[in-house]
Amino acid sequence: MTTRTRGSVFSVGIDYADGPHPYLPDAPSDARLLEAFFSDWGFHPLLECCLLSDATARAVVDSLERWVDTARDEKRAAKVVLYLAGHGRLHNGRHYVLVASSPETAPYFGSKAISVEDLVQAILNSGALSGLILLDTCYAGFAAHEVQQAVDRAAAAHGGPGMDLAVLVPSLHHERSYSGLFVKGMLEALRTGSRGGHWNDGDEFVTLLELRDELRLRLSDDQCAYVAGRDGMKIVPNPRYRAHAADRAVELGALLADLPDADREHFLSRAASADAGDVGWYFTGRERMTRRVTGWLSGGDRGVLVVTGPPGCGKSAFLGRMAVLADHASQPACRVLGLLDEDRARPPVGSFDAVVHLRNRRAEEVARDIGDQLGLDLSGSTSPPRDLITLLSDGQRAVTVLADALDEAEQDDAVYIARDVLRAIAGLPGCRVVVGTRRDRDGRHDPGDRDRDLGPLIDMLRPRRAPLTVLDLGTDEHTGRDIEQYVESRLGREGVTGWPSPLRRRAAARAVADQARRVFLYARFAMRVLEGVSETVVDEAGWERRLPADVGDAGLHQVFAEDLTRFDDPTLVREVLTPLAFARGKGLPRRQIWPELAGALAADRSGRAYSSADVSRVIREAGWYLIEGTEDGQAVFRLYHQSIGDYLRGEVSGGGRRRRRGDDR
Repeated sequence: MTTRTRGSVFSVGIDYADGPHPYLPDAPSDARLLEAFFSDWGFHPLLECCLLSDATARAVVDSLERWVDTARDEKRAAKVVLYLAGHGRLHNGRHYVLVASSPETAPYFGSKAISVEDLVQAILNSGALSGLILLDTCYAGFAAHEVQQAVDRAAAAHGGPGMDLAVLVPSLHHERSYSGLFVKGMLEALRTGSRGGHWNDGDEFVTLLELRDELRLRLSDDQCAYVAGRDGMKIVPNPRYRAHAADRAVELGALLADLPDADREHFLSRAASADAGDVGWYFTGRERMTRRVTGWLSGGDRGVLVVTGPPGCGKSAFLGRMAVLADHASQPACRVLGLLDEDRARPPVGSFDAVVHLRNRRAEEVARDIGDQLGLDLSGSTSPPRDLITLLSDGQRAVTVLADALDEAEQDDAVYIARDVLRAIAGLPGCRVVVGTRRDRDGRHDPGDRDRDLGPLIDMLRPRRAPLTVLDLGTDEHTGRDIEQYVESRLGREGVTGWPSPLRRRAAARAVADQARRVFLYARFAMRVLEGVSETVVDEAGWERRLPADVGDAGLHQVFAEDLTRFDDPTLVREVLTPLAFARGKGLPRRQIWPELAGALAADRSGRAYSSADVSRVIREAGWYLIEGTEDGQAVFRLYHQSIGDYLRGEVSGGGRRRRRGDDR
């Protein structure tokens, strides 16, 4: 939840019920709604605002001055918000807001109406660090222009900006404003989320530019919102923000929307290692492999079980499903999502005492994370891995740890995580570790003798005094049938209207499985093609050519390249996604950094520049490529699969040259 703000709000809607001007029934109520919204987030309201709806212009300005003086003298307002709703008029090149006692016709000056100059000077003299003016009147775009001029004059006089000030209005210079639309549209957008993807639940604040773009979408042809001043200022809180929200696939938002917050967030935190969309509700097969894992869990008292396989074989989906099915707190979410409906092999609830995802993490972080989940205090430790092992050994703890993506750990730390944390735990009596990893970081290792040549990452996990077991998903002869079931399941799900015939779904599934060559990731790309065509396509001769190229011939890189060509603007999608291939940690924020990096990396390729609007478009159109997280009060994004990053990095280093078929193997 967004932290409470040291701020103050002045909100007035003019009541014209007993005056000569047309009645605006929503103005006073909108002022109260807006005041209540900001008050909920810690802004201090001016109590007398409720008495000003039918006051004179002079009384409103006097109250405004007292509000400003109090805020400045008591230094309690780091942020100030001023909202004024009423009839707007233009006179002698100035914008005025009429009060109930204002004359019906010009001239307007002095105490006859409220000038924009009065409003902006009040904010500039408030002593606040940032201020927002919301002017809900006709021709408010003209008023916004006046505010911008006043800010520019103040900045010139002081040799620089004295404060961050912005103005957001519902209409352009020449437009009338319709009572009730502005505030209700804005509050609805903040409470339900952006329809246009202009901000995300991981953003603590919504910028004025983002709010303007969303209002333009929602108001459509009725009126056109406008913003001036510091449009990137963070002053409007996002009610949907969760500081510790779990990472999630962008495309999963709608599927999980009906879950309670606590259930959804816990489920996602446990499923963090899973491929987007395939955590379990489309997971098929792997029965034999699942039984091997559950058998191992019920067997020896120590050791390491490695789940490995080539890129795209579904290691993370497999382990993510194990994590959520074995987790006590994830059971309500699993039940809602139907993961417990079928009689499939699954680990007993409580099988894992700690579950960690190792992407971009260091050994100290991993040790602290495991310690926290086991109830061990490592906060003051100078060597968390050493102290974790000591505490487990001294306490004679018997624990089982699930760790995924060793191959995606910080490069210099993969060896320390494997040696000093994971295999050290597995060497203790009663302790076991399940690890998901490629055989090497780039996925190219292809051992001839699998009993001897395990690959560098797996070799690092071999305990000294405990057994090492390797489970290679790439050798599972049932994978082809599993992929068929996966495709049939997705084509037959609710919402896919083009595939009503079971026989045609089966034919399509067989074709996908043949070309997938046991690579589950290929099936996800193929599904994007099938969901866009009618089932009658399977009646055409050679229809399989519409699917991505055979993985065995082309390799995953060519499959990615073909998938990108299916977008309306492939260059846009490829170049906006490219910075994510180089991102560390949880990913890149959508604002500023991501579009600037996309433009910089595109300079020697297409030469195109990119904006936040381009990033928002890619999030909307190519969201299935993305994982969304939260960091430092803003939404951050990363690629959902390491293989996509491998491809995009290769495109940059290779100058965008076309690769030979199969050269990514």
